[in-house]
Amino acid sequence: MRTNKRVRAGRILGAVALAVVMTAGVARADVTTERPGSILMLPKIVADGTRDTLIEVSNTSNTLVTAHCYYVNGAPANPALPPGPTNPPLWQELDFFLFLTRQQPTQWLASEGRDVNPLDEDTGFDPGLIPPLTSGFDGELLCVQVDGSGFPVAGNALTGAATLLGPDADSSKYNAIAVLGLDVDEDQTLNLDDVEYSACPSTVAFTHFAQGTEDPFLGSGSEVVSRLSLVPCTHDFENQVPAQVGLSVFSYDEFEDALSGNINFTCRFDADLDDPLQISGNPFAPTGGMVFGTWKYSRLVASNVCTGGLNPGAVCSSDRQCNMGSCNGVVGVVGILESAHVDDSSNAARSAQNLHVLATTPGAQIETVLP
Repeated sequence: MRTNKRVRAGRILGAVALAVVMTAGVARADVTTERPGSILMLPKIVADGTRDTLIEVSNTSNTLVTAHCYYVNGAPANPALPPGPTNPPLWQELDFFLFLTRQQPTQWLASEGRDVNPLDEDTGFDPGLIPPLTSGFDGELLCVQVDGSGFPVAGNALTGAATLLGPDADSSKYNAIAVLGLDVDEDQTLNLDDVEYSACPSTVAFTHFAQGTEDPFLGSGSEVVSRLSLVPCTHDFENQVPAQVGLSVFSYDEFEDALSGNINFTCRFDADLDDPLQISGNPFAPTGGMVFGTWKYSRLVASNVCTGGLNPGAVCSSDRQCNMGSCNGVVGVVGILESAHVDDSSNAARSAQNLHVLATTPGAQIETVLP
């Protein structure tokens, strides 16, 4: 942050004041799941006929707030086959606007959307027309706070959450990831650079049971299975170009034994932790017997992408891979982990957790569509 004691006290106070000033000079606003922001990200929205999603968005301010929202369907083109180069994500974008009065929350089912009905007294003031999602949707929702003309603003008034419903009567809930607006330009390019908006996570982490291990509380015949959902912070809604993401995975158990692997995806990643087609190296597997070696701490570290040259946006580790470009682009990533604890009778209880942010790196961008 006259006697000798007073002199020393003055020096200490001066040092504390200097520390406060220096700290203020390098302060950084991270993304958050606990405070309102100017961009909301909900990485997992499902409406596939078996599962549905209850979406909640709130205005925490005392003024009218407008949000420009984008659904992005990241389901594979052929849902019967695993995603990959021959089965790319649909990356279909559907946008709409929300209009929230002061301190107003609103909610809707993803599969049903919400009609404009001034006589509907059970669901509060209408926030505007929200389109329903077609069956088979598996993707994300991103909302940007804008002014009355549709240009982005740093209002930092939006919070939200999503409840994943099903299968059957089961459900799990997670908070929206909020990105703080700092000094926002009124244009269609949103820079997550710690100047205009908070920077995007470049390293995220989570704790979990090793995939397929026995639940120590449910006992013999039980298992814990988890599914990881990830989306990039970079979105190009204007040109309809999905982002490419590369991640290095490092997973540790109670004895600090480590496994590693890699995840590479375009637009969206959604897979079980033991999916060999989408995760190389099987890093989330158990490393020991009985209880020990089954509890894991895992980190995901994002790779750079090419800027300029003939291979822009491609995941890279050196400039040579960028064909006259530079390997210094940043995409970043956010996500959630959904875990199911299944007993020996196949009864399941689910929970969802936001990935913890360990580091952020400026550079991600969102190209919005202006009205």
